[in-house]
Amino acid sequence: MRLPLALLVPAFTVIPFTVSLGQYHTDFSKNYSDKKNTIGITGDYQIASDAVTVAFQNAFLNNSFLNTSTKDGAFTNMDDRSVMASMVSEGIYYKRKSGVSADNYWFVALRNRSHYNTNFTKDLFGLYFYGNKPYAGKTADLSNLNYNSIKWQQLQFGLNKRIVADSSYWDITGSVSVLNGQDYLNFTTGRGTFYTHPDAEYVEMDLLLQSKQADSTNHSFGATNGFGASLDVMATYSHKDNYYLTFGIKDAGFIAWNKKSFEYTVDTLYRFEGAVVDNFFDSLYLDISSESDFIDGFRNNYKSGGFTTSIPMWMGAEFGKELMNDKLTVFAGADYILNADYDLHIRVGGEYTFNRHIAAGAAFHAGGYAKYGWELYGMFDLTHGFLLHAGTSYLGGFIAPKNATAQGGSVGIAKVF
Repeated sequence: MRLPLALLVPAFTVIPFTVSLGQYHTDFSKNYSDKKNTIGITGDYQIASDAVTVAFQNAFLNNSFLNTSTKDGAFTNMDDRSVMASMVSEGIYYKRKSGVSADNYWFVALRNRSHYNTNFTKDLFGLYFYGNKPYAGKTADLSNLNYNSIKWQQLQFGLNKRIVADSSYWDITGSVSVLNGQDYLNFTTGRGTFYTHPDAEYVEMDLLLQSKQADSTNHSFGATNGFGASLDVMATYSHKDNYYLTFGIKDAGFIAWNKKSFEYTVDTLYRFEGAVVDNFFDSLYLDISSESDFIDGFRNNYKSGGFTTSIPMWMGAEFGKELMNDKLTVFAGADYILNADYDLHIRVGGEYTFNRHIAAGAAFHAGGYAKYGWELYGMFDLTHGFLLHAGTSYLGGFIAPKNATAQGGSVGIAKVF
């Protein structure tokens, strides 16, 4: 998947949920300049990490069996800390031209979206998937963990306005969205250590953890556990010398979770006698003398009631230049996502239009949730008003999932009428 919004995409995608500004620059809707309406569906996703392999992420996210080689392939790639994330969006939209110009239009879109990200130590990964036997006589570092998972639905209303000058013009796109909060879970640790006695006589955990969660009894698709709103604003300056600069923000918003939500704090030093297990989190309850002691000792300062959270907010900019008029465009951009353990993401590439019906592009990525990757995509006018785009944001994840650490794709089809 690729995240947030773009002005330079073909008009048929309106504002897709992608992390780069101009994933699709060629606008085949110009082939239907006499048509005013467009309706379409789009979907995109991305799983990414700076160390954890695609094979591991797919198995983990789908609750599939994780064999030793898959775990080892992820664990051996890790530095002291790693990140892992997943982003998904699918939806439907309608766009209508305002008056004669195709550059002035309004649109409405309905999307289902999810985003999760986690930042964790190599020791925490080892404890979770290998148990604490390998840590005999050692103190594992569990500090500064961040896990954030949010699912929501978005009803978006927006418009685009073109402002023309003598040698240039501006495209301004703005939208507001109403958000339905389906599910939310966040937990973070401040300090955190886990010590295993060399002879497995006891283990000790020193932990400061805080957690917030939406109603855990009602989190199926479309469930309403909160409401919110968000704002998107994009601006593109285009010059007659065939270059452009675009910048903006997406998902500047919040969700207020209802009173059935809850939060709690763990602040404890706890000792377990003889707790050595093969799978730490699945088996720990079976190895302690009293489950009630465990719960009482860990779930301190429990509080039910509503709270408000920000959704991951994207911001970015891109510069592009046409090297061959209406044929070849090269571009370079950067973006960042707040509240999401996201590094600065750089994208450099080019796009070529072969004829009135086919265009394709390629780009190199660095940063974000993955260290680097390659992107390929294509756009097609299928005639009779049908437009198609499809691509992958991280090609290596499909070719070599046991080695690559990111995978993503997008697809959309539209009808102009």
